[in-house]
Amino acid sequence: GWSRGPPDDAELWRERLVGLVADRYIVGLQNRFEESVAYFGRECGWSDLFVPHAKHNTTRPRDVDEALRAEILAHNWLDQELYQYFASRPIGAGG
Repeated sequence: GWSRGPPDDAELWRERLVGLVADRYIVGLQNRFEESVAYFGRECGWSDLFVPHAKHNTTRPRDVDEALRAEILAHNWLDQELYQYFASRPIGAGG
């Protein structure tokens, strides 16, 4: 199911999601893209890395109504918390 904001069992969902992602995936962050690509290269054994610097979807609108943005974030609270968890650590630190 889904909820607007964390439900009563939010801590259980946090533990499950962070544990799964940290244990099974290598995680990078878009706002730390170059650092993430370098980390992926080390972890996957890639020696010849190319880091693109151009946006691919240049026609996508960048402005979002603040009320709509708040509503989206409220319904995606767990995604936001997962991002905050990994953003608060060095790339590659995991769980």
